[in-house]
Amino acid sequence: MVLFRQNLFTRIVPTVKDIGLWGEKVRRGYEQMGIMQFADVNIDAVQENDQQIAKEFDTRRRHVASVIAAAE
Repeated sequence: MVLFRQNLFTRIVPTVKDIGLWGEKVRRGYEQMGIMQFADVNIDAVQENDQQIAKEFDTRRRHVASVIAAAE
């Protein structure tokens, strides 16, 4: 659950900041939740990494599908 929350807030907090919803009320809420450390995450790097993981997943999925098709 800790890892899930970390992954979630790594994406949410910097995105909220990036799209301009970073007001005093939001900052105060994040401070109360103890998640301000995610405010400085480089969201572009996170998204780039997510894309790379997705490409690798798709490559493996295609390979498995081809192996299954060849075995039929």
